[in-house]
Amino acid sequence: MEHYEVISVNGRKAAGQQHMLLAGAISAGEFGSALGNIFDPRSHAEFTWDRTANLGRRRVHVLKFRVPRGKGTIVIDRDTDQKILVRYSGRLFVDSETMQVVRITSQLDLPGDFPITMGETTVDYKPVALAGKTYNLPSHSEVRLKDRSRLYVNQIEFRSYHKFAVESTIHYDSEPSRPNN
Repeated sequence: MEHYEVISVNGRKAAGQQHMLLAGAISAGEFGSALGNIFDPRSHAEFTWDRTANLGRRRVHVLKFRVPRGKGTIVIDRDTDQKILVRYSGRLFVDSETMQVVRITSQLDLPGDFPITMGETTVDYKPVALAGKTYNLPSHSEVRLKDRSRLYVNQIEFRSYHKFAVESTIHYDSEPSRPNN
């Protein structure tokens, strides 16, 4: 489950504020849904080879992807209450040794008459040790949204991953209860 904690707004500490109640541009889903949505067969994403490159010290395969409008993402302008479904495209950076996705970049294909004029997202992944296993999990994300007068930048650091577990025991009576007739 994703948990959002607002750390700062415009460079000022903002403890106690609720993520979805902030003014301006808000993003969600950078954790698992970004990758899941692209690879979900219902997205009808199209993939094409782009190139081989270096990302930091890693050699990566870069693939382009495109999700059509009818299967795209919903964008809401809260100032005008306009809501549209748009296509989006981007690149997947896949570690050539581990074949794990290490970065996703995406751009929204917004119509010219929509109040939001630009939307870009980058999500970086890295191996995280958790409960004796290593998982490829988001480590950083940056979302950039622009309207006709402002640029919003949402930087997210993913940390403090925890394994949550529950144990339970079921005890049975020595003799099963019998219904009364």
